[in-house]
Amino acid sequence: MKTVFSNAQDCVHAFAQRETPQGRSGNVFFYGDKIYSYGYHYLLAEFIDDKTIVINDSGYSNTTSKHIGYVRWGTRQYKQFFTTKCDITLVHRQVLSLKDKLATARKPENYINSILFLFDSLNEFIQYTKNKNIPKDVRYKEIKKIVKAIQDQPQEYKDKLAAAKKKAELAKKRKEQKQIKETLTKFYNYEVNSFRIGDTDYLRLSQDGECVETSQYVKVSVDEARTLYKAICNGVDIRGHRISNYTVNSINGTLKIGCHNINMESVHKVGKLINK
Repeated sequence: MKTVFSNAQDCVHAFAQRETPQGRSGNVFFYGDKIYSYGYHYLLAEFIDDKTIVINDSGYSNTTSKHIGYVRWGTRQYKQFFTTKCDITLVHRQVLSLKDKLATARKPENYINSILFLFDSLNEFIQYTKNKNIPKDVRYKEIKKIVKAIQDQPQEYKDKLAAAKKKAELAKKRKEQKQIKETLTKFYNYEVNSFRIGDTDYLRLSQDGECVETSQYVKVSVDEARTLYKAICNGVDIRGHRISNYTVNSINGTLKIGCHNINMESVHKVGKLINK
């Protein structure tokens, strides 16, 4: 009985015929009811009974995506389910992501329809397989609660999400501000050399007074920093200016140099120290 096939398509078709207990071709291989892509870590598809197959369509690589397509086409004579629509972990993750986007969506109906479709697909799988465990799962109950809220009052639900998101962002911002204040004190006291909170960077004068240091612990000479600071104070267009190995991108609320987004208050604080 043939077990080695010339290409992935032939291997998939042999798997679909269910007459060969095992087979392989390159990166695709199967044993019994299960077929894999690249290794046992990626279950490509599995027959759950004689008439039904669950296809794992959550792959991201180009080759695995092709394998998924081969299985989808090669097993179309069976009832097909797809993990992105029947696996509680994947469905739950997608629903939460859609719910977050719904809060600020210009076309909320697109996200609402996607959530409802996922819930219907999951329920179809539950009913077809007579699965009693998924409905007991806390993630299923959370999805069900979201769906009910959408169906009852979609606009009100969207408004509540937007308000909750705004509140969460405000709380995050306050937490970051507190962290920044505490960490900056340590930074200026030379207790820490680098830190990353939010997307803003800060400056200090080195302990020996010879360099300006960033909160990413990049150092430039005081002379270079002084030249740039004088240009800023004189209103010179500094875009494209080179400082050490970095290029100034812009100055508009913050000083953007390479990967740095430097707080202007920090710029002036250090600038005054080196410009005496």
